[in-house]
Amino acid sequence: MLKQLYVSFHVCLRIGGPPSAPVVVIAVALAESVRSAAPLNVLIAICLPSERSKTQEIPMTVSPAAQIPGFIAGRWEIDPVHSEVSFVVRHMVVSKVRGRFDRFSGTIVTDEDFARSSVNVTIEASSVNTNEPNRDNHVRSADFLDVENFPSITFQSTVVRSEGDRFSIDGELTIRGATRPVTLDVEVNGFTPDPYGGTRAGFSATTEINRQDFGVSYNGPIPGANNAMVLSDRVTLILEVEAVLQSGVPVA
Repeated sequence: MLKQLYVSFHVCLRIGGPPSAPVVVIAVALAESVRSAAPLNVLIAICLPSERSKTQEIPMTVSPAAQIPGFIAGRWEIDPVHSEVSFVVRHMVVSKVRGRFDRFSGTIVTDEDFARSSVNVTIEASSVNTNEPNRDNHVRSADFLDVENFPSITFQSTVVRSEGDRFSIDGELTIRGATRPVTLDVEVNGFTPDPYGGTRAGFSATTEINRQDFGVSYNGPIPGANNAMVLSDRVTLILEVEAVLQSGVPVA
C-alpha cells in the first residue's frame, strides 16, 4: 500500500515596490512512500494578492489639543489689564485709523475635546477710545454704536475648529443689537505659570466684518473723489488676550 504525506509551505520574498506588488509563492509538495521515495514535485507561481490580503494603514487619531505645547484644560478669565480689544478702519481711503475698547470681560473654556471648548466676551461699547475725544463721542452716538440703546457688544462662540496647526472659532457677534456669524482666526500663544502661583494662557485672534451688516452705516463722500467715502465698510477686529486659569472650577 502506498501512503502519501503532503507537506506544503509558502515563502514570500520581497521583490521591491509597495506592499501591493507581486510576491513569489513557493509551494512544495513532498510525496513519500513507506517503501521508497517518490519524486519531489515543486510548484512556483507568481500571484497577485487579493483585496483582502492587502495591508491597510490605519491612521492614528491625535487630538488637536495634543498638538499644542503645554496645553492645559480649564476655565479661564480674561485679564483686561494685559489684554486688548482693538479695531482698524480705513479713513479717506489712504490711511488707517485705530481704536480700542478699554472695558471688557470674558470667559474661555479649553478642553481636549474642542467640541466642549468655548469663548464668551462682553465689551462695554461706551469705552471706545480712538485717542481723540470728539471722535470718540461721535462713535458713541446714534450715527455709529448708539451706546445709550446698545451698551454692550458681545461675542459667543459656537464651534472651535482646527486645521493642522491653524485654529478658528466660529461664533455670533452682536453689535448695535444685530447678531451676525463671524469666524475668528486664532493663534495659541502658549500656557505658562505666573510669578503669583497662578497659570496663564495667551491667544491672538483677528476677523474682518462689514459694519453695514450691524447697522453702523454712517458715512460721507469725499469731495472731488470719484465714489470715494470717508470711512471703509470693512473693519478689522483684533484681540490680544491673556487669561488666568480659575483653579477648582471644573470644565463643563
